[in-house]
Amino acid sequence: ELCPHIKYIPFDFHKVCGKLSFKHLPKLAAECEPHLIDFGYFVSHQRLQAGVFRVNCIDCLDRTNVAQSVLAFRTLMYQQA
Repeated sequence: ELCPHIKYIPFDFHKVCGKLSFKHLPKLAAECEPHLIDFGYFVSHQRLQAGVFRVNCIDCLDRTNVAQSVLAFRTLMYQQA
């Protein structure tokens, strides 16, 4: 572990999802879920956010965007609850 405030979650998108098998993306969301809850989110005039996610795919911006979208959707679901 790099530091108590930095969490690294390795996820091999290509291995888990293949070329277009996005049905396995809930595995990524499940791995991130505890941190997503802990981080909270920002609301205007209320500072609820306590963390951020940085998503990076070494060789493909499309996979980076798909993974980031999954996390954004989960966050939206918490905001709507």
